[in-house]
Amino acid sequence: MTETADFKTSVLPNTNSLPVHVFEPGFPDLQNIEVGIVFVHAQWSGSSIVSLRRLTAALQAVTGNDFYLFIVSTDAIDFEKFTKSYGKFPSGGGRGETFWIKNHSVVFADGGFYKPDGERLLEQRIAQFFNCENK
Repeated sequence: MTETADFKTSVLPNTNSLPVHVFEPGFPDLQNIEVGIVFVHAQWSGSSIVSLRRLTAALQAVTGNDFYLFIVSTDAIDFEKFTKSYGKFPSGGGRGETFWIKNHSVVFADGGFYKPDGERLLEQRIAQFFNCENK
């Protein structure tokens, strides 16, 4: 894992003290993730910051589930490699794209949670994710 102090420093105040793994450049290898969430963050985007804050606040309520939260910089990703590994990259970059991983596979991909109904959508996604079987 490679971390850049400036990116990490900008990310941590927005994580509600939730433990996170910060990547810049690059992204985590799917083969190393049993259960995890990969959040693609644009530190310059208000939509991404809102999505990150909402995601980490919602995840604080998750108990009894072991998972990792990975935060990667949208400005330091090789999009071709990311798309090849993760299968796609949601459109609307810079809004807090989120990939939900189980058993080394993407089971859900979202384009951010910044809209007024973002908190409701997050609650639904978290319930789906932690209750779903690996696809």
